[in-house]
Amino acid sequence: MIRWQHNMLSWQFTAEKWLNKRIPAASNYELNYRSIFIFPSRFGGLFLFLCVGLFVLGTNYQNNLMIILCYFLVSLFLLNLFVAYLNFAKLEIQLGKIQNGFAGEKLQVPLWFNYNKRTSHGLIKLNFWKYKYSINIDLDDFSNPVYLPIDCHRRGKLILPRVTLTSSFPLGLISCWTHLAFPSDIVVYPKPIHSNIRLISKQDSLQTNEADTSQKGHDDFDSLAPYKQGEPLYHVAWKQVAKG
Repeated sequence: MIRWQHNMLSWQFTAEKWLNKRIPAASNYELNYRSIFIFPSRFGGLFLFLCVGLFVLGTNYQNNLMIILCYFLVSLFLLNLFVAYLNFAKLEIQLGKIQNGFAGEKLQVPLWFNYNKRTSHGLIKLNFWKYKYSINIDLDDFSNPVYLPIDCHRRGKLILPRVTLTSSFPLGLISCWTHLAFPSDIVVYPKPIHSNIRLISKQDSLQTNEADTSQKGHDDFDSLAPYKQGEPLYHVAWKQVAKG
């Protein structure tokens, strides 16, 4: 078990190191062939398995219709591959301004999308790398910016993990995804604790002094009185105190 965890950690470290070279951190991305990964989805794998089965049956029983159907499905699969890439490419993603937060809260990370509505369609899945929570946006109907929440577990400097974008347009046979790294220095402040002590502001202090002055007549001299604890020292008659 320990060895398996060690292998997983080493694999994750190697993957992150490779991604840093392949897709370096930037505040603005335009997706292209270097930043896009393409692979058949689960449905696409079953689709290819069906094509292989049709080809084997067609050649075994010398059925030309089954072979033609197999070639047609393979052609559809290859066409779907190019369409999926063209739909995902040329997307421009930019990181918006992030407000600092407190520990235990959720920060909303704004992402701005810029694309050609004539060439890009379908759903885009957004999530932070290694995070299960995700949101879906429809490129045909959405508004900028798109907010992706992230939890702030501890105070200090928060480094954003890579943002993963995934698309299976148009038929779900091909899955296109990318991992984007946005440089951002987010400060997470300590969680405020409720206190029963009420702090007196400067304005409250001035109002209190004015009320005491108006009530006790400190501006006009009337007579000497014994000093009471808490009264300001500049009201003390120091000459009379020196006389004893």
